[in-house]
Amino acid sequence: MKPPIMIEVIHSEAYANVQLCRKTAAELFKQKIAPLPFASSTRELRVVLDALKKRNTEPSIFIVNTFWAEELLAEIDPLLGKLPVLFFMRQIYAEPNATSMETKKNTLATLIKMQPRPSCVWTYGSKTGDEVVGRLLPRLIKFLQGGNFRGIDEAASFSLHSNFAPQMIVASASGTLPAIRMAAPDLSVAGVIGSGLTPAIAGLRGLIEQLGLSTLLMMFEMEKKTGILQLSRDQETGRVLFRAGRVVYADLNTSQLAPENSKGAEAVYYLLTWSTGLFDFTQQDVPVEDQVNAPTTSLLMEAARRMDDQSK
Repeated sequence: MKPPIMIEVIHSEAYANVQLCRKTAAELFKQKIAPLPFASSTRELRVVLDALKKRNTEPSIFIVNTFWAEELLAEIDPLLGKLPVLFFMRQIYAEPNATSMETKKNTLATLIKMQPRPSCVWTYGSKTGDEVVGRLLPRLIKFLQGGNFRGIDEAASFSLHSNFAPQMIVASASGTLPAIRMAAPDLSVAGVIGSGLTPAIAGLRGLIEQLGLSTLLMMFEMEKKTGILQLSRDQETGRVLFRAGRVVYADLNTSQLAPENSKGAEAVYYLLTWSTGLFDFTQQDVPVEDQVNAPTTSLLMEAARRMDDQSK
C-alpha cells in the first residue's frame, strides 16, 4: 500500500480544530495506516520526495490543507506531478475581514490554475473538521487499498482537474447526491486545462452544505460570471443575479423577513446564513440595474459581522 503525503502549514494548538491533515493522519493510525512524513514547507516536501525517490517509490496521493498555505500552493505545484490531490479548504465566511476574504479568492484562483491532475476540494468550517474527516476516511482507506480516486472525488465539494468524464449531478431534495460538478462542454484535462482555459461555470447545481454561498460568490466574482443563482430550502426560495461577477440584484420568498428586507443586500445577508439547501446557477444575461451597489468582499464581510454579532 502506497501511503499519502500530507501537507499542512498549521501546527499551533490554537488552530487544532482546523488541522484536518493531522486529524486524518490520527484516524489512519487507528487503522494501522501510517502516512508518509508531514511537510509544512516546500523544502520539507522536497526532502520527503527525494528520500522516496532514493527508495524507488512514490506516494499514492497528496492531501493539502490550504489554510495558511496560500503562498505555498504555487511553489509545490510542480512537485506534485500527476498524482491525485485532495485539497482541504476552509469556508470563507469563517474569517470576517477583508484580508482573509481576498486570500480565499486568491487561493481558489491558484487551485484552478494549477497543473492538470485529478484533484478535488473538500470544504470545511471551524466546527465541521471532525465531520469532514469522518466522511472522507472510508473513501480514503478504500483508495489506499487500491480503489479509484473517483470515490474521493464524487463526495468532494467540487472537482478541479478531473480525468473522469464530465457530468453535472443535480442534488436531490433528500441530499443523497452530495457531489457537485461544473457543467461545461469539456472539463477534461486536455480540453480545458491543457488549453490554458479555466473551467467554465455554464451551469452549476448542488447542495449548499457541500459548497457554501460565500464560496460561490467568490467563484463567480473571480470568473466574472453573469447569470442567475437560485436557492431553496424548506419553504424558502431566493435569487441572486450577477453581472460580470458582481451581485446586482437579490430577492427572497420567505416569511422570516419583512418585505422591505427581502431584496437587495439584505436578501444576500440572509441567504449567507443558510447552511443547508439547494442551489442552481444558470449563465445568462441579466438586464437589470445594479440595486446592491456593493462589491462581493463587502457583502461577505458585513454578513460575517452580523453572524458574529448574533453568536455573541
